[in-house]
Amino acid sequence: SVVVISSIFSCQQNDSTTITPPRPYDEVYLEDLAKIEDFLATHYVTVDADYNTTFTQIPTGGTQTPISQMSNLEHIERDIHEITYKIYYLKLREGSGEITTPVDSTFVSYKGSTFTNTTTNNVVTYSQNVFDQSQTPIWFSLEDVIRGWGEVIPQFKTGSHLANPDGTVSFQNYGAGVMFLPSGLGYFNSATSSIASYTPLIFNFIFLG
Repeated sequence: SVVVISSIFSCQQNDSTTITPPRPYDEVYLEDLAKIEDFLATHYVTVDADYNTTFTQIPTGGTQTPISQMSNLEHIERDIHEITYKIYYLKLREGSGEITTPVDSTFVSYKGSTFTNTTTNNVVTYSQNVFDQSQTPIWFSLEDVIRGWGEVIPQFKTGSHLANPDGTVSFQNYGAGVMFLPSGLGYFNSATSSIASYTPLIFNFIFLG
């Protein structure tokens, strides 16, 4: 697995990171919301047995159900930066254990990606880029990562675990989902080699504990 832990942490920067003068949060948010909602309306999702997701653009004339029409697409609203953010997330499985808070430590595996679109002959085509993933679960405090995680993860519950005779641990009934974050709840005007300034983000995650 590929692990680039610093990418989900809001306070860490590296030598390849540049800071651009910030634009108004409300202006950027309207742009981000339009991009996210268009992505949800033009893509469908497939989910495997381990709750890994694949997003595919619906072809012209396609009959697949867009994410925007899925019954398990939910959203919350949060007043941050003097605006009201609408935060979409897919609840693939709620989990059966405890509910966490934005100040708790969590045990999570995840995959983070960006999406961009280009228009050619009035046809919009999306491309996606995975910038970070950890297939092996890691511990981190929700206070130390980007703001969107602290808002979405508490909408899910932990799972249960069982110690195996060989010393390993099996997890069951854990929470699993996908969050679609506007840049104001991600990295906003911070840019890295793989994430441009003002970029909405998608995180597929499994919430074990």
